Amino acid sequence: MRILALMCALALACGDDDTTTDAGTDAGADSATDSGGMVSDDDAVAIDLALQALAASAALAGPLVPEGEMLRDDSRLDSPDMREDTARERVESGVSGNSIVTDETCVGYAWAGLMVTITFTDCVMEATGEPLTGMLTLGVALFPTQFNMTFTDLQIGALGLDGNVSLLLGGGCREGDGGCAPCRDVDPECAEMRANQQTLSADLTIESGTTATLAIEGMEIVYESGTGATVNGTAEITSPTSSGTLTGTDVHWNPMECLPSSGTLTYDSTGPTTTVEFQATTPTTGNVLVTIPPFPQVETMLFEACPT
Repeated sequence: MRILALMCALALACGDDDTTTDAGTDAGADSATDSGGMVSDDDAVAIDLALQALAASAALAGPLVPEGEMLRDDSRLDSPDMREDTARERVESGVSGNSIVTDETCVGYAWAGLMVTITFTDCVMEATGEPLTGMLTLGVALFPTQFNMTFTDLQIGALGLDGNVSLLLGGGCREGDGGCAPCRDVDPECAEMRANQQTLSADLTIESGTTATLAIEGMEIVYESGTGATVNGTAEITSPTSSGTLTGTDVHWNPMECLPSSGTLTYDSTGPTTTVEFQATTPTTGNVLVTIPPFPQVETMLFEACPT
């Protein structure tokens, strides 16, 4: 249903009739059709799948951002004997405390060193309000601090996901840590790894009626408990019939809302560039502003409203 709504909305943005309004929207739309500027159904499907997968990635990684920052800066890491317990504490707080899910009792943990298998049974995601079921493996890396999640058949709402999501928080070596090689500040790669960061990467296979892949590399993610997650950066979406680059600018999800409430998403492929601007009312109405230059911007119901 989401994909059907998207295709219909993009068709409206490009127009397919001969009616002219005072604002000139339909006249411009006719020109778009006459010049072959209509966004294809294939591109519409790709945009929708990419947004859903991006939301899922942000919902999984977002609550781990503050926990990772605290882990990175935790003085207990100076003691090798305390590192494992400290990392486990931060991970479990991020997953089922302040947190990926709304109810901590739906989550199970099986730890082995700094690797944990996490099982979600009939959970609800704190970020989007969507159901979450399945299993993932989460590995913790220290110096710099990084969380790496790998999963197969993870189900988020109607979306099935295989692949991995990683979150880099940065940080440097600890004094006396023989397993970490310190580096010179003038080394640009090392300096980058030591810096405070909030970067999201992912490599996902998406199943939602159509199979596609999404690759995210170093997208910035900002998360605050109670206010939600914001992402900036680019991703590559590939479906059987359409491929393109997705650029997010200040795309923000409020807690328990499956659609963004602000920001823009721009899709570049072999067809015309399409920009979707989210509004405060988008989660409750599904309405967004769609722009396909040089034609007029239109407001339309692009998605189904989030469940209440």
